[in-house]
Amino acid sequence: FEDPDANDWLAVNQFTVIENRNNRRPDVVVFINGLPLVVIELKNPVDEKATVRNAFNQIQTYKQQIPALFTYNELVIISDGLDARIGSLTADFERFMPWKTIEGEKPAPVTIPQLEVLIKGVFDKRRLLEIIRHFIVFEEDESGFLAKKIAGYHQFHAVRTAVETTVLASRPGGNQRGG
Repeated sequence: FEDPDANDWLAVNQFTVIENRNNRRPDVVVFINGLPLVVIELKNPVDEKATVRNAFNQIQTYKQQIPALFTYNELVIISDGLDARIGSLTADFERFMPWKTIEGEKPAPVTIPQLEVLIKGVFDKRRLLEIIRHFIVFEEDESGFLAKKIAGYHQFHAVRTAVETTVLASRPGGNQRGG
């Protein structure tokens, strides 16, 4: 985590997975140190019938037919080329959210495609490792279902800022006003 470049990073287009006689090819699988941590499903932006919902539904098919791909999964990204959203393996469609900033300082201009903002905002190596390490939690609901939850872009950047402010404030000579 301390040295992102010390990891082995690989993004594979059309990665073939064969499991239980199912032969599937997710659009992009991102491996870190050989583990498939991110699955990206993209739909054709020029196809009027291709939607981000179709991309989500395709992920559900993969979960059913090639579950071994998701053993180490941390993030799922879906896009129709215009709309782009990030979520977890257990999230319903409504819980997949856009990532609206690259550096966290301000929202990205609407002239930049959502997929570009998401890729640049999440896939900076240090930022991606930080999301994986500190911004994913598991929560059990009343029925015993264990859900994986990922911080939204605003939560990610707000918490980082609050922690930095608190660390500075709590140092000797700091104003002791953290948070």
